[in-house]
Amino acid sequence: MNILFIGLGSIALKHIEAINKLYGYSCQILALRSSRESTNYEGVKSIYSLDEITIIPDFFIISNPTSHHYDTVVDLLRFKKPIFIEKPLMHNLNGLDDLVAEVNGKEIKTYVACNLRFHSCNQFIKNGLNTRKWGKIEEVNVYSGSYLPDWRKKIKDFRKCYSAIVEMGGGVHLDLIHEIDYIYWFFGKPKKINRFFKSDSSLAISSVDYAHYFLEYEGFAAQITLNYFRKTPKRGFELVTEFGVIDVDLLKGRVTYKDEIIFKAEDNEIINTYEKQMKYFVTNVVDKRHYEESMNQIDEAATVLRMSLIS
Repeated sequence: MNILFIGLGSIALKHIEAINKLYGYSCQILALRSSRESTNYEGVKSIYSLDEITIIPDFFIISNPTSHHYDTVVDLLRFKKPIFIEKPLMHNLNGLDDLVAEVNGKEIKTYVACNLRFHSCNQFIKNGLNTRKWGKIEEVNVYSGSYLPDWRKKIKDFRKCYSAIVEMGGGVHLDLIHEIDYIYWFFGKPKKINRFFKSDSSLAISSVDYAHYFLEYEGFAAQITLNYFRKTPKRGFELVTEFGVIDVDLLKGRVTYKDEIIFKAEDNEIINTYEKQMKYFVTNVVDKRHYEESMNQIDEAATVLRMSLIS
């Protein structure tokens, strides 16, 4: 396979690692770079303009800053090849409807990467919800908090990374859109959404560092809290049901019910999701035979983005 990355940051390197594990080193990987001073990586050929493409890639992976996603998708439409877009789809709603219409009008196959759908704890919950094995959902509480400087240890000043800069598409509501995404995946679109954003923590950054959502569904409500400033990471959710409480710890990879562990994920589960996700993309999106049933195409990701941004 021939693959072109647009952007080659830390997330792109995770996708490359997944590709190499799945398909060996037989793939030709190119990366469109913004500067000739950028770091080179073994097995990746750098180009500096789309005009340098000599063989049309089998698919593209967009992994540049979120603020560039819109223009990048537009630039790639002429190739009429599948596009893998790192989440979130965009950093605002400007032109979103037109972009979705143009992509669908040209029949471009897409997938927006939300790898926590592939976390085995989340898949265990999804299957349980489909069978209604735990009875009626009464309440859902989601929490994801971690310390932004720990994300960017290789950067001397974390305030200069895109996550900290609102103009580059930073903000915890976009970086951690996974939580909104998997709640949508579990339960669909809510009847009503209220949200609260702020950016006045000790981090002193311009982007949103705290976000709280209240989602109203038929028969229950879900709350989602996200932050950049928690020094002891916590990520997971609880489902309060008519029969008991289900607690999901995504960092430890376990699900408890009535205080007993009922599911345990493999070690390194978060890292494993990138490989599972890439295999899904190649099988269900790049392979035309399965695309009709594939999830998180651009339409679905646009719905989740609106949930994240609309007050």
